[in-house]
Amino acid sequence: GCFINQIGAGMLLPTLLVWAMSLLSFEIRGRGAGIWQGAFSFGQFLSPVVVTLLARWGGGLLPAFGLLAIGAVIGVIISAIAPFHRGSETVEGAVAHG
Repeated sequence: GCFINQIGAGMLLPTLLVWAMSLLSFEIRGRGAGIWQGAFSFGQFLSPVVVTLLARWGGGLLPAFGLLAIGAVIGVIISAIAPFHRGSETVEGAVAHG
């Protein structure tokens, strides 16, 4: 099962990166790719620490992943609602260097 999961993850990561970079203008794609890679690497580092702490606090791996799933659902809800609460103002002084 883990082998098949990692094959899927290996196909998903380049697809996600291409999709995320296509949303950025050409001038800031390098910065966007660096931020994306940094966040991904930080998540890879932090994941075992968070899962271990949640497993100790929650009573095992299954409850730990349940708590992470609840957090993911909350994140999806916030992401779905956030565009409706944003202002329409543009940030002054924001420029793309290139």
